[in-house]
Amino acid sequence: MLDFEATAEIDAPPEEVWRVLVDVAGYPNWSSGVTAVKGTLVEGGQLTIHTEISPDREFKVKVAELTRDERMVWQSGMPFGLFRAGRAFNLTLIDDNRTYFQTREVFSGRLLPVFKRKIPDLNPSLRKFAEGLKAETEQRRRG
Repeated sequence: MLDFEATAEIDAPPEEVWRVLVDVAGYPNWSSGVTAVKGTLVEGGQLTIHTEISPDREFKVKVAELTRDERMVWQSGMPFGLFRAGRAFNLTLIDDNRTYFQTREVFSGRLLPVFKRKIPDLNPSLRKFAEGLKAETEQRRRG
């Protein structure tokens, strides 16, 4: 298994963070590291994502889970679990007006050793996303 993670404490309740998080078409408008998202965010739906870290590639992911104000999970991979990638976005209430945000990307499967050397360090990209989500949510809150 190979995993990457980033966190942020956001000065807003989970429902406000959630509104920014699920506005996937808006990701390119703030410092998310995402340059484009196509598709509709519905459980079982598919998204096509373009990123700054790999500008010449598109990533197709399935929306595996959407739990309002709490959790979103994207997954992709190869048949029979040969290679899997999953990104989870978690929101946890700290108190009435603060949210703990955690995002984690995990790679697994029997072919991971083959693909591992081609996977860049995603920690900086995930940190940029977490920091951007924090800044965008807090800015919207201030109006």
